[in-house]
Amino acid sequence: MQDKRDFLFDILPKNCICAEIGVWKGEFSQKILNHLNPKKLYLIDKWRFESKYDHSWYGGLEAKNQQDMNDIYDKVVQKFRFETRIKILAMTSSDASATFSENYFDFVYIDGNHLYEFVKQDLELFYSKIKNDGFIVGDDYGVNGWWNDGITKAVNEFVETNLLILSVKNNQFIIEKGK
Repeated sequence: MQDKRDFLFDILPKNCICAEIGVWKGEFSQKILNHLNPKKLYLIDKWRFESKYDHSWYGGLEAKNQQDMNDIYDKVVQKFRFETRIKILAMTSSDASATFSENYFDFVYIDGNHLYEFVKQDLELFYSKIKNDGFIVGDDYGVNGWWNDGITKAVNEFVETNLLILSVKNNQFIIEKGK
């Protein structure tokens, strides 16, 4: 099945060190493994039910309570249990960011909480963790969902503030870190 993100596998580096923020059930994680053969892939998600986000998968649309989120997490752990290249970090992205050194990742894929303040925080915390010529990439740019287009606002502000170049295709944002 064609995924709107598949074109990223022609852009992102192979044999890389990377992270996915907002893993959900691990479908995109599996695609990263299959297409990019990373040396290390960090899966960052808190897998916590949030009833205040009742229009989100993790707030009632799919997961109805914390037990549902625990079951989703357990399935991700089972799915990748024999995959030594994967490290699962069941925590917030802000907590996870503190565990990585500067210039560590070849790319980070952001698809966590879509509200402006969380996207902005992920961009700010992980940009320094990206190697020169690495990428910050993410989902749902230009999509005005329950998050009130927080992704687009945060990305545009981050790019403008830091004088970076933004590419967008299929609602995926791509920011390359120069030298």
